[in-house]
Amino acid sequence: MEKIFRVLTYLIICCVIVTGLIIESGYAEEWEKVNTDGFGDVDNKSTFPMEVFKDDLYVATWNDAGTEIWMTPEGTNPGWNQMNINGFGTPENSNSTSMEVFSDELYAGVYNGGRGEVWLTADGTSWDQVSITDFSSNNNCVRVMSTFNPYASNQHLYIGTDNEKGAEVWMTGNGIDWVLLEDNGIGDTNNTSVRCMGIFNNYLYLGTDNQQSGTQVFRTKGGISFTQVNTEGFGYDGNKAAYSMCNFKGYLYVGTFNHLTGTQVWRTSDGSTWIQSNKDGFGDPSNDCSYCMTVFGNYLYIGTGNAAAQVWRTGDGVIWKQVNSDGFDNSDNKRVHSLIVFGDYLYAGTGNKWGTEVWRCKDSAEEITDCFLERVLEEEPKTLDALRMMRDTVLDGNLKGDEYIELYYLYSSEMLEIYIAYPEIKEKTHEVLERLLLGILLIAEGEKRSLDYSVNSALVSLLDAYAKVASPSLRLAIKEVKEELKGDNLSNLLQFDRIKGVGVSNNN
Repeated sequence: MEKIFRVLTYLIICCVIVTGLIIESGYAEEWEKVNTDGFGDVDNKSTFPMEVFKDDLYVATWNDAGTEIWMTPEGTNPGWNQMNINGFGTPENSNSTSMEVFSDELYAGVYNGGRGEVWLTADGTSWDQVSITDFSSNNNCVRVMSTFNPYASNQHLYIGTDNEKGAEVWMTGNGIDWVLLEDNGIGDTNNTSVRCMGIFNNYLYLGTDNQQSGTQVFRTKGGISFTQVNTEGFGYDGNKAAYSMCNFKGYLYVGTFNHLTGTQVWRTSDGSTWIQSNKDGFGDPSNDCSYCMTVFGNYLYIGTGNAAAQVWRTGDGVIWKQVNSDGFDNSDNKRVHSLIVFGDYLYAGTGNKWGTEVWRCKDSAEEITDCFLERVLEEEPKTLDALRMMRDTVLDGNLKGDEYIELYYLYSSEMLEIYIAYPEIKEKTHEVLERLLLGILLIAEGEKRSLDYSVNSALVSLLDAYAKVASPSLRLAIKEVKEELKGDNLSNLLQFDRIKGVGVSNNN
């Protein structure tokens, strides 16, 4: 009977491996270019922030002669208009790095080697510099902005800076009076930049650039003090910075810069326990940074940096697919620096030495095939996360891993169809998996356990139920898996001793 236990166990874990490591091929969306290169100025090298303000799309550029702000009401060429004087009057303001709408005004954060600046407009055309008392000259960039409603309070605007002596975090409730919340790198002067901010489960999160020990992620609920909620670099010092954050389907996602193995995307369902969501670099170490994230339709999209710009998406946080051609068929598009949803389209802004390009696509009707285990355990994200911790050890330790992945992926849809179509099988599946997964997770924690007779019997009954309505090929596949696993020892097979836990638990 134990071989049946191993069969179903392996199928379950293969499901997790498949959803986490298989990358679909082909491109789901058709993209169209909607601006002239560099908006007519080759010195506009990149489109960094994008923001929707008063039903128009605003984009800001990096330009050594002074950042430019461009607007379109329709999102297409030739309907673009420059809305500011280059650099707001000084070429030292070379790069707009952040934009946010607050109190019906559009704010823009600017890089300036002398001192970063904040500018605002109420009508999109007239800009005023924001005065922040005691704003240090070491803050050479207002890197990121976010609105947030602290607990039992009105909306506030938060900004994070670049500062070689340690990043700072500032807050305002009215755009006039500013409060310094954190300085000196939020307790670590090696945190020289706040690269991203995001809101998740009534907390404001921020991610840092730390070239020494690895990126750190902090959060606040009251809006005043911040507490670290990850291990440095998520346990890998190659993750030097967290560049992007996004809330998607019950998880907070964080994308890193990692020039060693490729960008990593981490996610959490509780704000403290983190699980890696993608394969390093999406399978290519040259994909070293997840510059931006946004939700469009039923998918989370990420823009990366590579030899040519790429856009990746996921519908479930585990299966990732590239959805553009490399560089949008232009190898000079090296990065996707910004993503935003405007109207019925997703917009992407590129880094290009010959002039930034803006591309857009419509939502795709294509759906990623559901995974059997994702559906069965959709209300138990922590169990799924625990199993995903196992997936990263199974393939590395078992030469048959790839074969089992292919086998599971081939029949996952049929298993799911059976599960949905037969209520009695669905109920029995939940009953058996609840008992089975408990044993698996206990083994994962190092306990020596064997499967008792009652669970054996329940597994046999469940497999018989699936077999009665399965296709001949699925029945044959299950038989082949049984034969392959016939002499294996479960503990050695799963190699649970190699699992590495990542993250810290914090209730703040």
